[in-house]
Amino acid sequence: MSAVIDSAAPLTFFLTDGRVLQPDSWRIELDDFPLKPRNRDGIRLSDQITPSRCHKSPKLVHQCSEPRIPINHNLNEFRLRIHDATARKLRVNRDESGSLVEILRTDWPDIYNSDSREFAQTYFSTTPGGLSRDETEWHVHKHQEDRFVVAAGDILLALWDGRPDSPSTGTLDLLPMGESQPDDAQFSVLIPKQVHHGFMVTSDREAILLNSPTRLYDPNDEGRDPFADVGATFDDHTLFNWEEVRKALRS
Repeated sequence: MSAVIDSAAPLTFFLTDGRVLQPDSWRIELDDFPLKPRNRDGIRLSDQITPSRCHKSPKLVHQCSEPRIPINHNLNEFRLRIHDATARKLRVNRDESGSLVEILRTDWPDIYNSDSREFAQTYFSTTPGGLSRDETEWHVHKHQEDRFVVAAGDILLALWDGRPDSPSTGTLDLLPMGESQPDDAQFSVLIPKQVHHGFMVTSDREAILLNSPTRLYDPNDEGRDPFADVGATFDDHTLFNWEEVRKALRS
């Protein structure tokens, strides 16, 4: 049902053909009215719409003050779509004494190759709960490829394919990884060179990330590109940023 307002208060109507109307009294059905009514202070009537109206009128959703979440897919679902990126499922061996997980073997041809995807080094990093690496910049490598495994805590790994010749160019993947995932959803993720990447810790506790890259660390090979320069976007073409991800996780 349309919302109806009757009033004798002064109001100015700016018509699309340039005319201006200032009636002594007026009646507006908000859901159907095609104009943009303003009061004498220049404030549009639509700016005064309360959030509760948003859910009742699809025509006014874009005017609401409630936060919009531009992420359409399930952030609890591991769905890797980027070309040449690989998720190697890891086997979790458990018994009464704990667990053991192999994270890299030379007989895993999907993420290891002695000629092109060799092993160079392994390191781990710790990141406090709620923090991202990095908040406003992507990581990217010219030649190095990374192999990420989460040993403790939980993260959301973000991958952006901006490679112009890639079949998946323009794709953003948001991948949940870590101890909250079931044993059959533990992965080593191979990140191809020139694919922008970053992650945010989604657990309250710190996360421990293991990386076994294909090259020894070379600062000249590693880039830090601001989000605004890269232009990675969510499904609705909103520029990627971690705050929108946090909103989606809270919703």
